[in-house]
Amino acid sequence: LTPPAGPFIILPSDADTVQVAWNYPPGTYKLDVVQHSEFGCDADTVSGLVIIVEPPFADAGSNAVICAGESYSIMDATAGNTSSLLWQTGGDGTFSDPALLLPVYTPGASDIINESVILTLTGFGLGNDTTCAPAVSSMILDINPIIIPEFDPIGPLCQNTVPPALPDVSNNGITGTW
Repeated sequence: LTPPAGPFIILPSDADTVQVAWNYPPGTYKLDVVQHSEFGCDADTVSGLVIIVEPPFADAGSNAVICAGESYSIMDATAGNTSSLLWQTGGDGTFSDPALLLPVYTPGASDIINESVILTLTGFGLGNDTTCAPAVSSMILDINPIIIPEFDPIGPLCQNTVPPALPDVSNNGITGTW
């Protein structure tokens, strides 16, 4: 056995499995195996290719804030060296397509009540399932409740009279110009 950057490796005579830690840069490497017998007879060379890929990366993007009743378009998530993607929610909302890098998330009722939800992006690697650990990243979507100012009723008023101005602060503490 000859690694890409090293000498032959002699295995014990009772070895029936070859395991190699491929700590080499990404690329395609040729693997040749020849079995030598103690009697000087060599078996045919068995060749194969080993393909090494970069590990996956994923970034769910920056935390964000929306108002209740709005959907959130994920705009700054990134991922690479992936065979597939999966968005998941820690709440009860839905994604327009959880396999897209930049889907739209619509908060559910619990998300809105909790005023926050964690959205998680997982990027699955290009290698076989057991060779590349998935890349996982999360972001927090804060959901501001809709606040409706409340005022005491005005009136009754006579027809053709000008009503008094609303106060600068509502009964529930909201300030503004009305």
